[in-house]
Amino acid sequence: HLVSLTQFPFPTHPTHYMSSSTYSNSTKRSFQRSGSSANNGSVHSSSQQPASLETALLQISYKEYKSALQTLKILLHASPQHPTILYHLGHCYMNLHQYKDAEKCYLMSGTPQALFECYELYLDQKQYEAALEILKKSQSIDALLELVRINEDVFHPLYRFRTKIDFGKVKCLLGTRYLLGEDGLDVNEKRALQLYKESADLGYASGYTGLAYLYEHGLAGLEGDMD
Repeated sequence: HLVSLTQFPFPTHPTHYMSSSTYSNSTKRSFQRSGSSANNGSVHSSSQQPASLETALLQISYKEYKSALQTLKILLHASPQHPTILYHLGHCYMNLHQYKDAEKCYLMSGTPQALFECYELYLDQKQYEAALEILKKSQSIDALLELVRINEDVFHPLYRFRTKIDFGKVKCLLGTRYLLGEDGLDVNEKRALQLYKESADLGYASGYTGLAYLYEHGLAGLEGDMD
């Protein structure tokens, strides 16, 4: 029952870029076989190894953030405003405790994961209202689940701001993720049905659209019903 996002008349999310935590050992091995220089577990770009995103990601996986920063700056010079490069630049700056530069890169990147990490930066700095606004813009699965947690956890730093969150929209977006099995979630039509119902109960119009889609296509154990 998987369908294209373009078939849905209710909100979906932008492209979610891979975070640095997903670098695998197999990537490291294949990179090393291709001729990268590795000394005592370190990886460096050199005249023999042209700067590439693969180089930077491998350097990040080894926590060589200063080397990765230089590689990424070379790449950004060739491709200004590239969202993925900017995201990883922000990640390097964060680990080097250069928070203003990290914030700038995350905001310029604008990817869902970059905005979520900017939210975490604001939260750590106790910039609560700025944190909430950037969290609402992210729409990554991490951001959506965090918004739900804000509403349920009275000890969350942003709990007092929960009235500023459109939970009908949040639940509708989560419903779509579960329906399509996106962002690392397993396909779960029953969960999607529950979230669309909760969204509709909160008066969010697209929640009703999601329910109509499930009924129309006979999903989540519902009988196909065009009415």
